[in-house]
Amino acid sequence: MIDTPRWSESLAARYEAIGLVTDVLLTHRDHAVHGRRYADRFGARLWIHECDLDAAPDADQILRGTDPIEIGEAMIAHPLQGHTQGSVLYVADQRYCFSGDSIYWSRSTGDVEVVDNVTWYSITELASSLARSVERLHFEWLLPGHGDRKRLPADEMARRLHALTTRVHKLQPQPVDFSATRW
Repeated sequence: MIDTPRWSESLAARYEAIGLVTDVLLTHRDHAVHGRRYADRFGARLWIHECDLDAAPDADQILRGTDPIEIGEAMIAHPLQGHTQGSVLYVADQRYCFSGDSIYWSRSTGDVEVVDNVTWYSITELASSLARSVERLHFEWLLPGHGDRKRLPADEMARRLHALTTRVHKLQPQPVDFSATRW
């Protein structure tokens, strides 16, 4: 399970009916509130990055540093500081990228984007994180916490991520403003 919805007994039962949940992967702090409850229900391990640990201090597995790490068979955690200090992208099977709130597909621009007006930690750090990570990110499906999901051939997604990295380096810090977001 990547991130968690608001706790619901009936929803937890539906997830159990689908199959075994061994891990609950949190992409960042503001998606962590119900993580422990779901992990306990499923007997699963709860994961979070050390820089967002105060949002899930009872996590079972702590991601550290900025290097990607394989956390399961064909599952790579890519720390991507920016939206929060402990933001993480999870890439499964080099096909699916669960990006939390770090990057998303914009209906408005028809491209991969960041939400600079709700970057809690640092747009400058997000630019650095993207530059450090872009060569290692290979996937077809972008599956964000907000905004549209999108499937493109991996080489096209990579091209767009490179272009995004260039655009983000030009962004300046600004106050958080939820009303300015157009997913």
